[in-house]
Amino acid sequence: MRNLSLASTNLLKIEDVDEFETVVGTSFDVDNDVLITVSEIPSDAETSFQVWKMNTNAPPKLVARTTCTTWTKSLPFPSAQLVSATFLPEARTICIIAAGGDIATGAIDDEATVSELEIVGSVESGVECAEWSPDHDVLALVAGDGNILLMTKDYDIIYEAPLRTTEKGEDQSVNVGWGSKETQFHGSLGKGAAAASAEQASAAARGGSSPDDDGRARVSWRGDGAFFVVSSLDPHAVPPQTPEPYTRARRVLRVYDRSGRLQNTSEPVPGLEQGLAWKPSGSIIVSSQRFGFPGGGQGLQNRHDVVFFERNGLRHGEFGLREYWLPKPDTKRQWSYRVKEFAWNADSTILAVWVERDDGDAGEHETVLPRPADLIGRWQYNFGQRGTGIGRCHPTVRVILRINCDPSIQ
Repeated sequence: MRNLSLASTNLLKIEDVDEFETVVGTSFDVDNDVLITVSEIPSDAETSFQVWKMNTNAPPKLVARTTCTTWTKSLPFPSAQLVSATFLPEARTICIIAAGGDIATGAIDDEATVSELEIVGSVESGVECAEWSPDHDVLALVAGDGNILLMTKDYDIIYEAPLRTTEKGEDQSVNVGWGSKETQFHGSLGKGAAAASAEQASAAARGGSSPDDDGRARVSWRGDGAFFVVSSLDPHAVPPQTPEPYTRARRVLRVYDRSGRLQNTSEPVPGLEQGLAWKPSGSIIVSSQRFGFPGGGQGLQNRHDVVFFERNGLRHGEFGLREYWLPKPDTKRQWSYRVKEFAWNADSTILAVWVERDDGDAGEHETVLPRPADLIGRWQYNFGQRGTGIGRCHPTVRVILRINCDPSIQ
């Protein structure tokens, strides 16, 4: 077991910026140890993006800019117009994808001048989420019209199809029930257990999304680039003939291969949230689940789990978050915090959990910060001595980083 410790802290501030300019995305140039930061200045018609290079040896430097169409329609897009900012190391270019659908790219190595990024394509219906494959050869994105698109590194479309479909996938397993408790004879007690199991399955089918869900789709690739998973709110997930009315769509995970063929669809999970990260080693997909509200998982109101899925879409283990913050009616969120995103480190041993809170309450030995504040928790996992027993997974080390959301660009 390894201890996690803070190695260094650097404060880099962009000077002389526009009053409404905010940092909305980052990417890394690993070869040169440079942090590439993207800021935006939104307006009603167009949004200006500026690309900055940052390192510890020099002040931030503006190296590129572009202007993209502002997305103004009522779709579950983020408040920021930037959807994705990725540095492509082979071509030495930056790729910016805006919510309005524009895709801009260009070289940023020439620091003597501020280059203008070229818009190489546009998705008319807008872009909800986008993610490059680990080898940067394939771009997967979800468009505003609900289609999933795959593009080459030259931005040619190689696949396009509706995301929300009734098909389950080429590799979807079929459970015929052999060996399950429902097919075994257990007398009257066994019949009761089978009925309870059926009721739980029915409740899961009627379940909805978390009240904290931001409504956006997510894409995450497996480490070898052979598969990717899409998490989206699916209004067709709950059958219309269910006896209880439902008001929310439900999160559904769909696994695709590199060519865009649907492989598997997740089982019903009430209260599943938007966070999504495929473990680089390829064994599990991580998300989060809320309990104790109408349409959520059956459990205590303050229960919040980090949940794991296999590539075939089946649940395979979970653990509870240790932060049991009780509901606060005077805050904008039902529980006064939410899990925003997940991220794995390169060797799949550490999982980072980004938690956004409404206030700056702090426990012992932690600094009290003005509201709002974010938490980034990192967990190291013990998968047991034999194989990768995900069912026995539990956190062994936890580190909490508290971040003050200062409106200035830093």
